[in-house]
Amino acid sequence: MPSKTLNFGFFSVEIDKAQDAGKEFSKLLHEIALKGDPDRIGTVGSKTYRFRELYQAKKTNRWEGLISYIRMDKDPDKEDINTGNHEAIELEDSQGLSELQVFSFDEKYNTVVLQSRQLGITDLRFPDLIRSASDSNLSISLVPILTKNAYERAFKGQNITKFTAKASKPINPGNYGKINPVSHMLEYMDQLGGIEVEIIVRAAQKESLTAKAAKAVADYFLPRRDATKKLIAKVSDRSQPVNLLMDCIKQKVNVSIDDNRREVSTIELFDAVRTAWELQEEAIREHNSRTL
Repeated sequence: MPSKTLNFGFFSVEIDKAQDAGKEFSKLLHEIALKGDPDRIGTVGSKTYRFRELYQAKKTNRWEGLISYIRMDKDPDKEDINTGNHEAIELEDSQGLSELQVFSFDEKYNTVVLQSRQLGITDLRFPDLIRSASDSNLSISLVPILTKNAYERAFKGQNITKFTAKASKPINPGNYGKINPVSHMLEYMDQLGGIEVEIIVRAAQKESLTAKAAKAVADYFLPRRDATKKLIAKVSDRSQPVNLLMDCIKQKVNVSIDDNRREVSTIELFDAVRTAWELQEEAIREHNSRTL
């Protein structure tokens, strides 16, 4: 039986000036859920999304949501694979093709699990969708959660010999504040009329960079991935450098579908995000217990 592979990423939620980001984010989801269907609408740029389903699961108390990206940009054609005949799909002015995407949020772990798909909302723009749909002006970021191996190699012990960061002009410059490593780099880039800026910090021979300071710098860059193009820690054990943008917790889930269907059903989407949680919950629990 054929199958489709669904990809999920795991992210911590950061909300500026919030004492408990998990609780604040849960409140925003609650505000969206209260609007009811079909008013759970959000816009990001020129794109329109609707929360087709949004609720707290009784068994886990996690938020589970189904996002519909409503493609209003053009009327597509349908084409016969055997004859080559094609014709436009007739749609009303208020109609568009729907692309579905599932997500989940656990307030206790302050963790979003978001399905990645080509025509869906990205993790970078997901906070914009939440703000729009909840009528909020909070500064929200999703931060990818590093794997245990990457975290320990980069930040446990004094073993970083080189730290590299590259940045370019962000999508939302207003989210960057005025005093942090990213904003300083972008300021120098603008002063010189450039489009990218890169810094490389090397330790002295037989020495290492300060792990705590390196993590602090990484913590500035990771929520600002629309500008961050490279974030790499080279460690002293001569193994592969740690790519702090890529060495993050992810999960693939295969869903079997029969020959009569082209898409994964809503039930299967929710089952898949629950499976992703089950497979990575121990890793998320470990992440929440990390200290430096």
